[in-house]
Amino acid sequence: MPLSDEMIDRLLASLTAEWDVNNQDVDLTRRLASAWEDRFGQKRDEESLDGAYYYYHHLNKLLAESDSLVARKVIILQKQKIELRIKSIEDWLAQGGALHAEAQAYRTELQELKMELAVLFSKPMPPGPPAKLFLDLSADRDSPPSSGSASFSAN
Repeated sequence: MPLSDEMIDRLLASLTAEWDVNNQDVDLTRRLASAWEDRFGQKRDEESLDGAYYYYHHLNKLLAESDSLVARKVIILQKQKIELRIKSIEDWLAQGGALHAEAQAYRTELQELKMELAVLFSKPMPPGPPAKLFLDLSADRDSPPSSGSASFSAN
């Protein structure tokens, strides 16, 4: 039985507190990444995807990129981040953003993201089970996400 949103958020808060003390612990980082991924599976929001990407990326670095399944997960999440950002921009443009003074900048970003996604899809994946691809965004994060709520801003 899957955990509720509230249970996942409590788990994230607890694991994050532990991780803040010891962010080099591979097992703890793996559990935290998995919890963020579970949260994304339920909420399908940018914050949860960023969290899953951040902690899997950190785990990949801790493992010196030696685990092909973790490396594969990082690539899948990166693709999902780009896809989510593309969808956000397309939705914003369709809902009147096309008339916004900054619309051309968003169209340019959209084209760049689509090219980035095409490049990622053209690269071979590390070995592993077939991937489920659903959504993605763009830029890497320099710090871990909070376990609070997020809102979209079309910047």
